[in-house]
Amino acid sequence: LQLAHFGEKFDSSNCKKTCDNCSRALEIVEEDVSETARMLVQLIRAMGQCFSLSHVLDVFRGSLNQQVKKHSHERLELHGMGKNISKGVVERIMHRMVFEGFLREDVNKRDMFGSISSILK
Repeated sequence: LQLAHFGEKFDSSNCKKTCDNCSRALEIVEEDVSETARMLVQLIRAMGQCFSLSHVLDVFRGSLNQQVKKHSHERLELHGMGKNISKGVVERIMHRMVFEGFLREDVNKRDMFGSISSILK
């Protein structure tokens, strides 16, 4: 993901197994998260595609915070569907979906002070 942040693509054929990720003996576990991804896309559509990643995450994990209630998102069918998935895992899934192009994150400068907003679509 760090390469992607800087606009670079990783070519595994050029890997020399010298970076920290490759040189450590870690066990990699692959898991099918397609059902979670599908629910997240449905939730973002149900919310009108005009909320931030953190707000979508709150709704998906079942938060009843002030922002969720303000927009009546606790009434959505998918509210709380990800309550058994850790926040970090859901965040990684969402970031990966943006990286892979399944979601789009529009980032905008909001005012003269440089406030930034981002909306998932």
